[in-house]
Amino acid sequence: MKRLMSNTVCAAALLAVSAVAVVAETPLGDVVVNKRTNLEGAAADSLVANITRDLEVAIETRLPVTGIDTDALIEVEIVELLLDGDAMLPEDEKFNQIRGTVMYSHPDNAFASEIYPFAITAVEGEVDTIPGFVLVTPDAPDYYLALMAGTAEKVAEMMPEEIVVTAD
Repeated sequence: MKRLMSNTVCAAALLAVSAVAVVAETPLGDVVVNKRTNLEGAAADSLVANITRDLEVAIETRLPVTGIDTDALIEVEIVELLLDGDAMLPEDEKFNQIRGTVMYSHPDNAFASEIYPFAITAVEGEVDTIPGFVLVTPDAPDYYLALMAGTAEKVAEMMPEEIVVTAD
């Protein structure tokens, strides 16, 4: 009887551990990109309208989503677009730096929400970067695509282990 109880307790303990592991992991449901930049003007308006969708597509290409509202959520907020460290001009669409935040959350609080800042810079050639910045070196001088890909890579790199990405 004692052996039966210990086997039952061990089985129950293993079941409890595996149930916790299942609850702790959740699929990625959606990616949302917003902007908090203070850009104004026709060029900036058209750029920002495209950049939020382009960044969502870049992230979703790297991290496929389920589209289910009860799964984990990634929210990216674009805080600044810069050209060589200076504020981007409203009438100009040129920039090679993007700064923002990314929040990983779950609608049912299956894990604690986490918010991280990011800074991505696209340059040609060898350049030293300061800690905390990511350097993206495009093969061609297409900084926009390099920034989208670099940001998507950073979002994937910082993703908490509780979020699992399922293949299509």
